[in-house]
Amino acid sequence: MSRPGRARTAPHLSYFENAVWPALVHRFPQFERAKYTSTMPGLYDQNDFDGNVIIGPGADGLGNFHMLAGFSGHGLMHAPGCGRAMAELLTKGAYQTIDLGRLGWQRLLDGTPVREQGII
Repeated sequence: MSRPGRARTAPHLSYFENAVWPALVHRFPQFERAKYTSTMPGLYDQNDFDGNVIIGPGADGLGNFHMLAGFSGHGLMHAPGCGRAMAELLTKGAYQTIDLGRLGWQRLLDGTPVREQGII
C-alpha cells in the first residue's frame, strides 16, 4: 500500500503472497497449482479519504459539477451500475435504482468516511 501523495512504482509482492493469494486459493482451490513467473506494478488510483468512489454533484456550492471517480481497481466492475446511477441523477434529478448519496462529496466535508468491509 502506498502513502497518500506518493505513487508506489514497485510490486507489493508480500501483500500478494500473504493476503491476496491465500484468499484466492481458499475461494478457488485449483489456483494452488498455478504459479506466477513475473509481475509488473500498476498505480492504484483511489481517493485517499476512504478508498471509495466519489459520485454525484459537488458540495459547498458546486452542485452543477458532477464526479464519478476514485474506483481504485474496481472501476470496470462498478461502471455499469454507477453509470446508470449517474444517468438517473442527471436525467431524473435523483437516484432511482440504488441511492448512492452516501458516496457523494458531502462525506468528505463532514469527515465521515464510508469504509468498505467486503474486500481483501
